[in-house]
Amino acid sequence: HYAAQTEIRVYMEEVKSVWGKLKEASSNKGKLLKQAVDLLKFNKSVAELNRWLDDVELHLSSKELGKDVTSVKALQTKHQALRSDIESHQAEVTGVDSSSENQQQIQHYAAEAIAADASKATERYARLAEPVASRSKVLEDSMQLQLYLRDSLEENHWIAERLPIASSTNRGSDVLGVEALIKKHQAFQAEVDSHTSRHDEVCAFARRLLEADHYAKEDVGPDGTKLAESWSSVLAKADYRRRDLDESLKEQQYFADSREAESWLKEKELAVASTDFGSGVDAAEELLKKLKLLSENIDSYKSQMDKLSEKCKNCQTSADNTGVPEAVAKKQHSLEERYAALLVKASERQVKLEESKSLHKLKDDGAEVEAYIADKCTVASSTEVGGDLDRVEQLQKNFTDFKTDLLANESRVNAIDAMGTKMVDDGHSQRSEIEGVTTGLKENWQSLMEAADRRKALLEAANQVQTFNRDSDETCSRIADFSSQLDTDDCGGSLPAVQSLIRNHGVLERNLVAVGDKVSVLSAEATRLNGAFPAFADEAAAKHSETEQSWSALQKKANDRKLALSDENDLQVYLNNARAVLIALNASESSSSDFDDHLLNAEVLQGKLEEFQKDLSSYEAQVQASNTASSQYAKDKHLKSAAMTEKEKELTSLWERLQALRTEREEKLKTAKDVEQFIRDVKEAVGWMNEKSTILSSEDYGDNVAAVQVLLKSHEGLEQDLSALQDKVNQLGGRSAELQTLYPDSAARVVENESEASSG
Repeated sequence: HYAAQTEIRVYMEEVKSVWGKLKEASSNKGKLLKQAVDLLKFNKSVAELNRWLDDVELHLSSKELGKDVTSVKALQTKHQALRSDIESHQAEVTGVDSSSENQQQIQHYAAEAIAADASKATERYARLAEPVASRSKVLEDSMQLQLYLRDSLEENHWIAERLPIASSTNRGSDVLGVEALIKKHQAFQAEVDSHTSRHDEVCAFARRLLEADHYAKEDVGPDGTKLAESWSSVLAKADYRRRDLDESLKEQQYFADSREAESWLKEKELAVASTDFGSGVDAAEELLKKLKLLSENIDSYKSQMDKLSEKCKNCQTSADNTGVPEAVAKKQHSLEERYAALLVKASERQVKLEESKSLHKLKDDGAEVEAYIADKCTVASSTEVGGDLDRVEQLQKNFTDFKTDLLANESRVNAIDAMGTKMVDDGHSQRSEIEGVTTGLKENWQSLMEAADRRKALLEAANQVQTFNRDSDETCSRIADFSSQLDTDDCGGSLPAVQSLIRNHGVLERNLVAVGDKVSVLSAEATRLNGAFPAFADEAAAKHSETEQSWSALQKKANDRKLALSDENDLQVYLNNARAVLIALNASESSSSDFDDHLLNAEVLQGKLEEFQKDLSSYEAQVQASNTASSQYAKDKHLKSAAMTEKEKELTSLWERLQALRTEREEKLKTAKDVEQFIRDVKEAVGWMNEKSTILSSEDYGDNVAAVQVLLKSHEGLEQDLSALQDKVNQLGGRSAELQTLYPDSAARVVENESEASSG
């Protein structure tokens, strides 16, 4: 090129120079950009590290120490996590330092700033060690405090719960109750003893905190002192409670023994205070034996009373040993007074039992005689005079023996009177009762003797009355025999039986005359007895009245029987007549039963109806006579009129049924005549149609004109006859419907013949 040597070379050198500068500028630019990126990364790392340091410093500056063990443990756990986090950031701090040194070596354009930031962050991280350790110490002290407060609170609660038990004033109401309380207290004491080590641990814990100059020592000190005082109070009260229960046990054991003594005294007091001095000699002797044993038992119980007195002296008012309790002293005094009174009452009871024995001896002997008198009084005062003459005679014999026995026992009454007199003279306390026994016995003996005299007179009168009663009974027996013969409703079931009974009744009436004479004799004897023995007047009058009533009843029964037999005779006569008519009418009804045979023609039915009507006419007079007789008996109020009326109803019913049967058969005869006339008309029409049918079926149509004309004329006449027959058939159809309506029983025959005419 023409300019290759000069201008082009210049241009090329210039381009190379510019290109070299451009490459150098580009290289510097890239280096600076890389340093800028490194700076950004470094600043970001430092910024993040600073933010983390801010958070850590904030946590380490916290004054929160926790309110209880759980919250402190949570804070310690959180602090431990923070320490782990700090340790884990050591590598990050180291990385910042390394990055700063690298930037210094490569002469980073911001090397001084990077070194300053790195140094600042490293120093802050290094300063964390002290607050971390301080925070750990504070939290550990807080944990110790909270553990102590927890243990102290638990110990105070334990003491507060046990203090009411140790302070209890319940001393028990009986031995078992006190022993149970002692067992409970022993268990409580064992619980306190076993808890002592725990209490000592808590107190030692407090002392350690105080010795370590704990930040809360001003609170721990008073709390520990209060806890020790509470524990001492529990121990003191528990010891007092033990001694108090021991004394209470002694008292309750005394009271238990005293209750046994009271029970024993009560039992013996009831025995010696008993008002039962025996209901008899044996009972009084038995009670004396029991009293002797009881007295020995009372005397032997003196040793138990002495032992009880010693136990009373050993009792103390309380655990303070201030003397015997007032209640125990009163109880002992009461028991001693009751024991002394028991001895006195036992002596008094022995005296009363001795008197009771002697009194019961008198009463028993008197009671035996009184029982004898009462037994004999029952006999002497008896109003029994026997139910018949034999019994009265036996009673009179027994009374003679009874009187002999009375005279033999009079010495027993005198002996008892002498015994009572001696007891009164000896100064017995029951003088009035003794005199009552002897006086009553003598009075009762006198009453017995008087009753015996009255009994003798009564039996003599009864003998005569029973003789009258026997005669009256024999007469009543005969009357009863005759009455039993009349006690029958059998009046015979037929006329011959009734007439036989009437004859037997006549014989009985003749026998009754002798009975009437005997009744008159007894009536006179009854009048005599009423005047002689007024005491038996009612009995004699009653027996006489019984005889008279039996006799009157027998007479009435005989008359009633006679009347009944007469009425039965009338009934049987009537029934015989009525039965004869019924038999005849039933025979007439049954003999005409073939009237209902539909195969019979009207002429035969006419003959049977006339025969039936003739029979009815022949019995009409008998039916009227029977009904007239029944009506007359009813009008006269005959005893058997009801049976007659019933038979009359049966006869009337049969007669009315036969009259209705006659009317029915007249209707049936009329029906038969109408049906037979219809059948004859039908058969006549059918016969004519059969005849004309033969003509119509002829095949003769004429051989010539004349013959045909003759046939035509004949056929015209036939058509006229058929027209007339059609009218007759129509009439038969109407008659058939009428007959079917009027006589349903003959409808089948009518329909059958109508069908024959229609088909013809």
